[in-house]
Amino acid sequence: MVAIKTIKTDEKCPIHHVNLVKIGNCDPFCTLCTREEVNQEKKQLDIANTMNIVRGNLRRNSLVDDPSEFSHTFDNFKAPEGSKEAQMKALARSIAGEYFKDKTTKFNTLMYGTPGEGKTHLAMAMLNAVNKYSDPPQTCLFINVNSLFLAIRDSFDDPTAKWTEKYAVRQLSKVDLLVIDDLGSESAMNASKSEASNFIQRVLYQITNRQKRIIITTNLTMEQLKKSYNPKLISRLLAGSKGHQLDFSGIKDKRY
Repeated sequence: MVAIKTIKTDEKCPIHHVNLVKIGNCDPFCTLCTREEVNQEKKQLDIANTMNIVRGNLRRNSLVDDPSEFSHTFDNFKAPEGSKEAQMKALARSIAGEYFKDKTTKFNTLMYGTPGEGKTHLAMAMLNAVNKYSDPPQTCLFINVNSLFLAIRDSFDDPTAKWTEKYAVRQLSKVDLLVIDDLGSESAMNASKSEASNFIQRVLYQITNRQKRIIITTNLTMEQLKKSYNPKLISRLLAGSKGHQLDFSGIKDKRY
């Protein structure tokens, strides 16, 4: 291996006022300038890697009913001009902007109505927009509530399972923006209504007591929500939702 010889020249760096050096036939250069350039490139690479890790959290840790839901955006939400769909899209985009502008702003959004009206699509569109464009990036998570409780219950018989109650509460509480999708659907899988209801409400209460930025979709009416969950949980679900409640009723089922 041949050692590379560095030759100090008489030229000075106009920034650092040190002698430039020369290697072989290369142009003279300042070692301090070069070091700063390398450090800056490394810093930019570290920032890019961090942003990729944060933004990758959405796909890496979410629990979706259908993986195709990750592709939902405002652009591919069909909303004829003047329709209620267009109204809901405009409201959802505006609210997403509020979450995007300031991640310390704390309020929940409620999207309610009968199945197939586009609530899940627009909730994911809001999350995708915040996840893609926020700088610094915000951690985002999309959780289908039925999938969540199935995963937690699977952990009862499997000590190695990832989605324990403790893990779920921690993960859902620490992100910057959370979607809880299809609230109310979890009750359909309960064989023991009383015990399961207490368990479900306990988990949801822990999450909503810690997480203050939640987008909630549900097929239940406001009246049904209040009958399904205790007043303390309802209070937390609706926290800050005044002006952020989207009623999708009257929209034709988009799945047919």
